[in-house]
Amino acid sequence: MNETENINPTPHLNRSKVKQTALEFAATQHFTFTGGKKPRFNRVSLNFLQRIEGRVKAMIADEVKQQPRIGKTLQ
Repeated sequence: MNETENINPTPHLNRSKVKQTALEFAATQHFTFTGGKKPRFNRVSLNFLQRIEGRVKAMIADEVKQQPRIGKTLQ
């Protein structure tokens, strides 16, 4: 196993909770498409988790940028 295999691709996420929340949300949504059956998702891809990771990092950066330049605590 090389060093890059040990790197967590989504360090800012609790992946099991993100997967659980995404699948629960998908199960409760009303999808409209031909065929009349609602899709039953049972897996979440690494690509999905990496997109969520990117959004979380962007949100953190945005929040930090909005903070006043004085003080010790991000609020």
